Amino acid sequence: MPQYITFKDVQIRLTGKVRFQTPTDTDENKMSTALANRLIDEAEGQVEQDLSPRYAAPFVSSSTGNFKDIPDRPTKNIIRTLCELQAVIRILETDFGEGSSVDAAKYMKNLEARYRKIIDDSILAKFSTEYDSSKQWKYPPLPGLKLNYFNSVADDGYAGFVSVTSHSNGDYAEDQINDPSETFFNAQFDDNVEHK
Repeated sequence: MPQYITFKDVQIRLTGKVRFQTPTDTDENKMSTALANRLIDEAEGQVEQDLSPRYAAPFVSSSTGNFKDIPDRPTKNIIRTLCELQAVIRILETDFGEGSSVDAAKYMKNLEARYRKIIDDSILAKFSTEYDSSKQWKYPPLPGLKLNYFNSVADDGYAGFVSVTSHSNGDYAEDQINDPSETFFNAQFDDNVEHK
């Protein structure tokens, strides 16, 4: 059974495009709700798979381990939108336009483009320019969402690693040199600062 969205959420997006059977309805031209729920479940699994390079599946709160504790904005809203888009695509592939002159291909193409844009241009976007080929995350992780095990320590949303800038523990010189003529060899260091 679906965990992130409901049948009603998807039905709203498909109003005027797909008709669903009611419990007493036997019209074969309508999609069964059992099949719709199965497709919704598949869609949620696809979203989990697509976000797995960064986030743990199933989606849970990083602090409590429950989905219900993830913040609504923006995290839950983004997950729900992605699941709804993927579910609508799957249902349209199965049902929309069957036996008629209506073509669902363009509508599905737009939905797929929107889905990919949300994932590729924001959630999983990475630096990739001629000046920065680090292939690290461009944006911070979604608030409250548990990171995948291989990302849990390193992913702070800034170039994919934790930058340590505390006293004497960073990768850079403790004292920043502002004079361009001054180098490590001729610099004047404060003898009162303990160096490790």
